[in-house]
Amino acid sequence: MKYLIIRNHSGLFCKYGELGTSNVKVGDTVEAGQLIGHVGSVLNSKMIARMLSNIYKS
Repeated sequence: MKYLIIRNHSGLFCKYGELGTSNVKVGDTVEAGQLIGHVGSVLNSKMIARMLSNIYKS
């Protein structure tokens, strides 16, 4: 499984997991709306769905 961790302008980190491919490398600066990768296979779809529902409830 590939994943990316991106630090945003306020210093928070976001992890993007379950990637099939990555379009960026360590040290790259990314912009809002930039394609950073493509989705791969989801190993545990129930866990992902629960995580997303918790994020959207906050």
